[in-house]
Amino acid sequence: MTPGQTLLRYHQLLDRYGNEEERQLNREMVMACVTVYREFPRGSLWEPMEEVYMPIFLRERAKQVARERHRRAARFYREKEGAQRSIEQETRSVLGQYAACLMLGLSLNKVTSARGARNEGNIGANVSAFIPKPGAYNLLVLEKEPPARIMVLIYATTDTLYSCRGWITAREAQQPHWRRQFTHRGVESKPYLVPPDALRPLREWFERAA
Repeated sequence: MTPGQTLLRYHQLLDRYGNEEERQLNREMVMACVTVYREFPRGSLWEPMEEVYMPIFLRERAKQVARERHRRAARFYREKEGAQRSIEQETRSVLGQYAACLMLGLSLNKVTSARGARNEGNIGANVSAFIPKPGAYNLLVLEKEPPARIMVLIYATTDTLYSCRGWITAREAQQPHWRRQFTHRGVESKPYLVPPDALRPLREWFERAA
């Protein structure tokens, strides 16, 4: 069997023997592949995508990644009751990172947790995506972020709809007038809170990369 025939057989088996959720996920994945093939920008630059709808298969993948992150982080937070994020919060963070990858054209395989993001950013390529909590709107940039790192602000409009408000380098974000001071559980931090209207539009990302 050719690779294409093998893939087709795989989807046929899922559709025949899977439960209702698996069949729905399978059909959505197939339709997404068909749409991508039809709309693939052959020979042209990618157009900015400032809003994305997260399909079922990516939402399921995000839940798996979030559960694994939560399990690993539990060791670190074992003696810090209440400090660890919930699985729901982790899932929301992972989905926001996936959305940023889709909008910027970066690999989803580079998405990592905050603790593993020191070298390449939390979505790779020296880029980090920040997803504010509900009710918050500013981009939070830590004082320890490398100056050349690209910081992207992603809003979770709904559980499935994510939008990009813009981006900025950490160097540009680390300005005295944006600096704040917080103390949580006796630990002091001095991050920078950058308002959305100070960010560069997504189109400039593609112009920069061209």
